[in-house]
Parts: sequence; structure tokens; C-alpha cells
Amino acid sequence: MSRFGATTRIDTSTDNTISLTLAPATANTIEGYPDAYFIGGEPQIVVEPLPNDDAPLEPTYENLPAPGTS
Repeated sequence: MSRFGATTRIDTSTDNTISLTLAPATANTIEGYPDAYFIGGEPQIVVEPLPNDDAPLEPTYENLPAPGTS
């Protein structure tokens, strides 16, 4: 799915992997490093269906700092 919501079906390969080509990075404004691209191009979101008997995991806050701390 593109960031604008356009969807494209991508079939998995025989070993159940998904391959897609991402757009190249375009932000190279680090002075003195003209070949350093530090921010990627257009994002892509991979949405996969859950098996019929599966449910999403409950969110956990176990490893997050306590609210109000940094």
C-alpha cells in the first residue's frame, strides 16, 4: 500500500517471502557528503491477512519508560 492508500497485490514466492523494490533515498543535504542519502524515498506498507484462527497480540508497555519520563 502506498502512503496515499493505493494498493497492489504482491504474491509470495515459493518460499513464502515477499519481495518489493523500494524507491531510492533522495535527501542528501549533509554538507560535505554529497553521496550520503539519509532519508529514504516513498514508503510502502505491507499488509498481510491473519490466519482465520489467529488474533492480533495485545499491546504491551513492558519495555517503555513510565509516562512523564524520558
